[in-house]
Amino acid sequence: MHLLSDQQRVALMADLLIELNGDRGLEFLSKVRATVSLRMQELIDERCGYVAPPVPAREGLWSRIKRWNARLEDSWVGDLIGAACLFVIGYSLTIIFWVLS
Repeated sequence: MHLLSDQQRVALMADLLIELNGDRGLEFLSKVRATVSLRMQELIDERCGYVAPPVPAREGLWSRIKRWNARLEDSWVGDLIGAACLFVIGYSLTIIFWVLS
């Protein structure tokens, strides 16, 4: 039985995550990497006796909009909104062409 090294396991997990989830997997992987790096820095600072002042975690407006958009794209409500928009556009074009003729 051949065991993978830590680097090989991490690379395999990253490839699988990206393959299964595409861009979302890549974004998730990036967030996890940043979180792990931050936690490692906190542990190093603890051992050295340095205590950084706490920084309040604040999520930006654009991040919230992107998260809301992703949820909307995955739900049936997004499909319903898209269908309603197409219907309104088609009906509007019909009325415009009727008025112009």
